[in-house]
Order: sequence, then C-alpha cells, then structure tokens
Amino acid sequence: MLAWWPRAPVAAPPAVADRPEEPPTVARPAPAASAPLASGRVAARPARPASRPLRSTEAARDCGLEFPAAATPASEPGSVPGAQRTAPGTRQLAARRRIDAALGASAEPFDRALGLWLDLRDDDDRTAVAQRLAVLAQASADARLYGLALRSCWQREGEACARLSARRWAELDPGNGVPWLYLLDEARRADDASAGAEALAHLAGASRFDERDAAAVPVLVAAAGGLGDAAPLVELSVQAIGRSASMGVPYMSLADLCRDGADDDANLAQACHAVAARIAARSDTVTARFIAAGIDHNVTGDTALRDRRRAELTGLMLRAPVTAPASCPAARAELRLLLRQAEIGEVDALREVAGAG
Repeated sequence: MLAWWPRAPVAAPPAVADRPEEPPTVARPAPAASAPLASGRVAARPARPASRPLRSTEAARDCGLEFPAAATPASEPGSVPGAQRTAPGTRQLAARRRIDAALGASAEPFDRALGLWLDLRDDDDRTAVAQRLAVLAQASADARLYGLALRSCWQREGEACARLSARRWAELDPGNGVPWLYLLDEARRADDASAGAEALAHLAGASRFDERDAAAVPVLVAAAGGLGDAAPLVELSVQAIGRSASMGVPYMSLADLCRDGADDDANLAQACHAVAARIAARSDTVTARFIAAGIDHNVTGDTALRDRRRAELTGLMLRAPVTAPASCPAARAELRLLLRQAEIGEVDALREVAGAG
C-alpha cells in the first residue's frame, strides 16, 4: 500500500538517503528469551560481567538468595556462585504466593490487574487474561490499567477486548504519544488518511512516550511488604518488564510509513523527522530510542547522528539489571535501579547509574 499524507507546501526537509537501512531491533529483559518487537525480530542484549560470588549462605538468606548445597568452586573455597542457584527456590515460591495473594486482595484495580497479568500461579492462558483485564479497564480511569489491558488485547479477538479503544487510552493519558502509535497503526490498517494525519500530528507534539514497562515493580515491592526479599523481587520484576516488552508497540507502522512515503513527500518527511526526534528524546525505553534513531536516519540520511545515539544506548544497555544477581548487595542495587526505572523511565535511570559510575 502506498503511503498517504495530506500534501501542502513546506520548507525543504533534510536530505533523504536512498532507501537506507530499517531501524535496528534491541531486546529488553525477558523471562527467558529476548523480547520480540513489533517487527517480530529480536537481537541479544550485550553481555554484562557476572556479579561477584556470595561468600555466605547465611548472608544470602537475608535477601532471599537460594543456592544448591554443593555449589563450591575450587578457586574460592567457601564461595557460592550465583550461576548455580536453584530456580525457583522455596523463598521465591513463597514470595510469589505472598505477592499473588496481596495483589488479588488489593482495593486498587491496577494492583488486581497486575495480579491477573503477571499470572504468578501459571494457570491462565493469555487470551483469557486479556479478556479479564479488558473488563477491569472498562470500569477504570487509570491510564496505566487501560494501557496494560489494551496492549494485552491488541490484535486479539474477544468481546471484552473489542470494547477497548486506543483513543480512550489517549484521552486518559494526555501528552503520552504511545496511544497514538496504536491509533496510527489502526489508521494504516484501515487506509484512513485523515486519522493517520491526526495521529502523526499528536505524535509530533507528544511530551513523552511512556510504555511503563517497569510499572509493576513498585507494586510488587509493596505487595511483598518491602525490600526484604530483594533477590526474588529482582527476578519477578525483570520477568514483568520482559513480559511488558514482549507485548510490543506498533512502531513498525510508523517506520513503514516513513520509509515508503517520505522519499516522494516533503511534508511527510518533515513530519517523520519531527516524530522520530521526539521519540529519540522522550521515550522511556532504550528499544524505542533505537527504533527512532533508525527512522530518523531513513528520513534524513544522517548516519553520524544515528551512530552517536546508538553508541550511547548500547553503553546504557550494559548497565541494565541482570535476572540473577549473585549477592544481596547486588540484588538490592538492582532492585533500587528497577524502582528508579519505574519512576523516571529506563533511559534516565540508566543514565543516572552511568553518571554515578
């Protein structure tokens, strides 16, 4: 399908390269494999140095770390390497049960929604979970809950999911460009030029792009009764972030529109450049900023700017939390970083760590 965009005289945009490469893909933490993006492609996160082995199983119990009894390397007598931990251990299973019960009993709809979505008992299929989330979202004005439900329902069938709309999410979350990426995707699928132009205008004016992948972290900590079980909380938090990332956001509709139509339409090229610059500067995820750098390069041909952005983001990714810290101090540090990520976004939280280092 040819790209569409209302044509009008505009100032000449930056030079456009001849079919430059598509935006790269980068995975964020996931429970097992790297999280797929909207394009369906994945790429591995750069390896990080392993945390230092813990020297005392007694100290490990202070934060919920659990190790097999026989794990003692010859090079360091008495040490217990985190790589050989049992998963899940009894402490983690107990933490999961306690958190699941607390979320289910909460008076907060968002907490109950997270309990459904996280499925800590592993007994629900994702389609059924999406339908139940949709029912909760319809009765809520909480943008976090509505966005979680709509992303869970996206491209799924079902009566409850069908009653959700990205436009309602946008109304509940003014200033956030993410709902408008879904509205742009809808417009592209329906070949609705007017709706697409509206979505692009809102994307270019968005003050932030909040996917809120870490929104579950403070709720999990509260449900656990604090930071005492730091190690199980890190594992659950990283799994939650990975599950959110795996739902994806339809950035590829924007990427395809800008790639297919910007060469021949100065107005569209200018709009794509503006939107990509906004996402690259204001998204709360590393992945989205990588994609935005690729989109902007496709439009402007500015390889130097794209490479500078990628270099910074790759460096930040090396500081992202690991799923299995090997000491209690490491677990607490990782959990503090995840809580900070929930507060200010992945990129800014990692920048703080880089600045402190």
